[in-house]
Amino acid sequence: VTSRLSTQADFQKGVSPSTGVNRSYDLRTTYGASARYQFGSRLSAGIEGRYSELDANGALLPSAVTLTHSETSTYGADIRYAISRRIALRLEGQHQKRTASLSSYNYSSDQIGLTASVKF
Repeated sequence: VTSRLSTQADFQKGVSPSTGVNRSYDLRTTYGASARYQFGSRLSAGIEGRYSELDANGALLPSAVTLTHSETSTYGADIRYAISRRIALRLEGQHQKRTASLSSYNYSSDQIGLTASVKF
């Protein structure tokens, strides 16, 4: 968008063979967006959001224990500081929530990470 701000958006839809029990294929739809702002030559920050929907299809036998639908939302942010041209630190946080047709597959997850990187 500008020399300091960059954005990205994407959409994916695809069919794949299922790895689940009593299903023949999965249909996945994903939407995502991210933005990064460069504060200066050393400091930048970013945000990201992603939504994914999975529909399991082709059940051989109707069953109350077959996962047929799930929705996953992921949101995160990070800040990156370049100590030098070769060394950088990155602090990131992420929240993920999944809702599924079977409640035993529902979850909510919060993650935080600190990464140090060196370029050779």
